[in-house]
Amino acid sequence: MTETKFKAFGAKNSENTRQKVGANIDTLVSSLEYGLQESKKPINVQYIPIANIIFDKNNPRIFSLTIDEIKNGPKLDINLLTDDLSHFEQLVHSHFNQDERKIQDYLDIVELALSIKTPDNLINPITVRAEQLSFHLIAGHRRTLAHIILGLSEISATILNVSPGLDHSILQWKENKDRMDLSFIEQIHNLVHLSNEYEKCYKKPITARSLFELLGFKKAWAGRYLNIIDAYQHDNKFKQAIESKGINSVDAATLVIKMAPELKNKLLNEMIEGKKFSLLDLKKVVSEITTPTKVKVANSPIRNKEDINVYRKILNIILNHPAFSHLNKELENLNLDKKKDLQTGWEKIVKTFKDQEVK
Repeated sequence: MTETKFKAFGAKNSENTRQKVGANIDTLVSSLEYGLQESKKPINVQYIPIANIIFDKNNPRIFSLTIDEIKNGPKLDINLLTDDLSHFEQLVHSHFNQDERKIQDYLDIVELALSIKTPDNLINPITVRAEQLSFHLIAGHRRTLAHIILGLSEISATILNVSPGLDHSILQWKENKDRMDLSFIEQIHNLVHLSNEYEKCYKKPITARSLFELLGFKKAWAGRYLNIIDAYQHDNKFKQAIESKGINSVDAATLVIKMAPELKNKLLNEMIEGKKFSLLDLKKVVSEITTPTKVKVANSPIRNKEDINVYRKILNIILNHPAFSHLNKELENLNLDKKKDLQTGWEKIVKTFKDQEVK
């Protein structure tokens, strides 16, 4: 059975509440700064029927559960709750036929539901976009699912009159990023969708500067994310490696992008097949390929005039061999009667032998 620890709703949640209120205000202010004019697009908070909420198919969160599976799953009766939830956990395990991932995802939302209990306790309303009698969910996917598990029919919502395209995507990114860290794959899915909306809106591809201005990325990170978005959209193997979680960080993705095509193709195939590479593993691979083998050149044994005569003869014999004839041009300006020049020529010969051994 999956071990789940439910948090008590109390003093600790009060601290979280204060933090969340600040995050919510910051999110709305930031969103307005990114081109959403408050005077033209009013904000209001009210209770809305959950039945009228349309879940966003481009929601960046990745869940193993569908909306219908949540709706049809075991419900918490807040009036019958006790400290012992083992019976409820057994119901969840049985309902999802021991599917560990679905069970864990469901119990994670149950934990959130236990901290909410009633609509009045939702300090951070969900964020929706109004369209006639429906409400398109921008942020608050898990909070809405928690209300469904509680069997509630309405939820507190911040209603924004934003357009369904780019403004919606920017708000969704900001809300989700501020409240709970997105996984790498969730970040990329969200950014790819956002970049597509940007292109639809402005009729041109998104740039690093646009990411910097719209989402508040640091300039260096905006450039890295842009490269990853581009590779994800145009390199199918790179996309598969991200989807299979072979690439699971910005640093790892950046390293792979910079690799030589042959090496990159080899690693991507291995990732797609399930082989795992840590960031350190990738750095080692790159280091081994890009760092040239250092060949230690032996010190010249030339010490006196007799040595000069002997090694000059040896050098001439070697240079007359077809395998070393290419060195004649390199050494033609050397005076082999001088110890320094003869030593230079000798070191080149030794290095050539060493290089051949390495190959």
